[in-house]
Amino acid sequence: MHHNTVLLWRCFGFRCLDLAATCRNCFESLGNKKCRDNNWSVYPVPNKGSAISSLGAYRYVRHPMYTALLLFFMAVAIRANGPFSWAIYGILWITLLTKVLVEEHKITQKHPEYTQYKRVTKKRLIPFVW
Repeated sequence: MHHNTVLLWRCFGFRCLDLAATCRNCFESLGNKKCRDNNWSVYPVPNKGSAISSLGAYRYVRHPMYTALLLFFMAVAIRANGPFSWAIYGILWITLLTKVLVEEHKITQKHPEYTQYKRVTKKRLIPFVW
């Protein structure tokens, strides 16, 4: 019985990795390339040439790249299925949530129109949830 459960989780983990890769590609291809190139930064501070985009994935969530990261690493955590992998995944969540809050505050300071965008695109990371 235990062996079958392990095999099931391994198969499920591979499926989740496939799903995460597909979701990442969809989010990336749906985004506005020009806005993504000017806006992308590892720091939670808007770039000089940044702009607000509501195209592609940005219609559904305000931070689609973070959503893609969370999906991808959820599949990795499921695949590894150990306390260390889940701890790292939890740290990723905390880090990205903190970054989202800081980033949105700074974006609102630089781009006052971001307040209106937040009214239209209400979800930060998870479509239809949060």
